[in-house]
Amino acid sequence: MLRNPIGAMLLLLAVAIPATAQEEIIRSYDSTLTQKFTSDFGYGFMLPARARFNPIGSETNRAGSTQLVNYILPGGAGSIKIRNYKEQQVVPPGYRLLDSIVVFDRDSIGVNGHLYFRTYILRDMAMQMEVLLTAKGEKEYGPLLAPMFDSFIPPEGSDRTLQEWRYERGRDRYKNQ
Repeated sequence: MLRNPIGAMLLLLAVAIPATAQEEIIRSYDSTLTQKFTSDFGYGFMLPARARFNPIGSETNRAGSTQLVNYILPGGAGSIKIRNYKEQQVVPPGYRLLDSIVVFDRDSIGVNGHLYFRTYILRDMAMQMEVLLTAKGEKEYGPLLAPMFDSFIPPEGSDRTLQEWRYERGRDRYKNQ
């Protein structure tokens, strides 16, 4: 028998919470991410203090609910692109959860460096952060990737529940890959 009331409550919580097949991301934080980016559509991220807004290529289309924001990492270290679009996106296999928000990561090697992507899927909206790091940028900003991705704050009052067909179609769509 548990005599500690806190231990008893934790045991009840562990039994009451159903296990999911998907991995839960534990948020990581870094105090060097001091620049707050807030979108015109209400979501936000924390960025490195040295990241500089680049108006070239940045655009907002309120009618279409799309936005693309560019940041440059100085000294040839790389760049950050943040985009959102209003659509009901299918959830690919390999997704994870960040505070009940469906997210998935992918990365690739580009001509100029390593590309890291994380996509956040809400009911009617999808946001994506793309970080390009050159070899120089990997040293300085590589350790900040997880905290930067985990700093996502959804729009206030946004709905995170996704319809089942979005998971089912995703499985069918990516089955042969």
